[in-house]
Amino acid sequence: MNEQGIIKRTIHRIENSYFRNKFEDELNEFTGNKGIGVISDNDPQPIVLRSHLGTFAIVTVGKINNLEELGNELISKGINFSELSTGQVNPTEVVGHLITLGQTFAEGILLVQEKIRGSCSMLILTQEGMIAARDRYGRTPIAIGIRRKNGHSPIPSGDSKASSETSFAESGADGTVPASEGEITAIAFASESCSFPNLDFQLAGFLGPGEAVQASSSCRATSIDVKYQSAEYQELSYSDDFEWRGSLKMLLPPREKLQICAFLWVYYGFPTSAYEGINVEEVRFRNGVKMGREDDVEVDTVCSIPDSGTGMAMGYAVGKGVPYRQAVAKYTPTWPRSFMPTDIERRALVARMKLLPNTDVLKGARLVCCDDSIVRGTQMKKNADVFFRNGAKEIHVRISCPPLVYKCPFLNFTTTRTDMELITRRYIHARMQELQKTGQDDRAQGNSGKLGPDLCQFIDHTTPEYRQMVENIRKEMNFTSLKFNNIEGLISSIGLPKESLCTYCFDGSGCRD
Repeated sequence: MNEQGIIKRTIHRIENSYFRNKFEDELNEFTGNKGIGVISDNDPQPIVLRSHLGTFAIVTVGKINNLEELGNELISKGINFSELSTGQVNPTEVVGHLITLGQTFAEGILLVQEKIRGSCSMLILTQEGMIAARDRYGRTPIAIGIRRKNGHSPIPSGDSKASSETSFAESGADGTVPASEGEITAIAFASESCSFPNLDFQLAGFLGPGEAVQASSSCRATSIDVKYQSAEYQELSYSDDFEWRGSLKMLLPPREKLQICAFLWVYYGFPTSAYEGINVEEVRFRNGVKMGREDDVEVDTVCSIPDSGTGMAMGYAVGKGVPYRQAVAKYTPTWPRSFMPTDIERRALVARMKLLPNTDVLKGARLVCCDDSIVRGTQMKKNADVFFRNGAKEIHVRISCPPLVYKCPFLNFTTTRTDMELITRRYIHARMQELQKTGQDDRAQGNSGKLGPDLCQFIDHTTPEYRQMVENIRKEMNFTSLKFNNIEGLISSIGLPKESLCTYCFDGSGCRD
């Protein structure tokens, strides 16, 4: 948005290319000091609307399960839709129109949170500034970044307490940055905190679940309210004396119930990002250390399926006491991310062509291969076949999360359409049919018959049914051995209470709307 309040919108499809290639030539056409953007897997965004609230642009992240219902409700109120490129109403346009039903942005955002079944975090660009609103259960994160005059960081550099105290000493005796040097000159919001450093922004904190705030040019101060600060900064600053001077205007307060997606740390998140103050790479490393210490298999070396399996593999090598080797390398210059193509065969081709085996490392090796998860099982099976063809003696696969048993109903980050696409559910379905047939045969012979196990017995890692499921997957995938992390281990590595995490895809638990 430029100084006259005119919004320029550009949308590009990046399925087969990189973000920079599409937008680089247009950067000079963007003027002004505020803007929003999103990488959307399915729907064109941003959406620009003109309403009684003024002209505004909006982007969203999430999944709306009652989209058709909400669209029909809006149509019954005389509201029309223009973004129909996917053959159905655009979810972000639905959200934008729902917001206009409120008398204020705060009232409209609250209406969205109450009506949507699923999840929705959003950024809104208005003439007054920028609004950030997090999903009501905080399933997706929104990080706050600030840029200070002369580049002062709100978070002391270094991990040790000594280096933190040194950084504060340079800022002032009371632990604050002098107003003349530490003035906040810009505020940013992002789902990934890794986007801040190269733009000279520092991570200041995170919005709470359901929270909505506004940043504007009139909200400039020398501090951020202590409740918005990251965990590291709250621990080190003098929070009792910390004064909020209006850097952010609260529109909606945070709700009490947090259900952030646990899979963010497993796969979705970039290694240098943090959610709720917890670094992605640290969680993956802790996962690996734990599984390495507990594993009794005899191996020569550890490798990963890059990139999301690498942090775990490095941790496993430390926990197990065996070397980490790059048995497979990722070649990215000519191939986009493999989950982006909607066609399954093309997605498999991209995944295969990006990974180059290192025969000299693989030959004769008893190898532990670490990966984030097994969804359908097709790519990991092909990887194992490639490893064996290149001379690997044994392939022991270790997965950093529990088996995926449910398709996620809250986020739209994967192309999985039904539960039956999951390798676990295919096995469970076959096993249930087998037990049902056995029960029918028993009853036909006058026996009482067997009641088959419920789904919980395939989720609980201590049960025979769970162990049989994992063994069946191992045989199908042609691994030497297979182990998944358990839910307790994953939660421990993340470091948040179970009730603050959504683990629906693993065990079916979580808030349902």
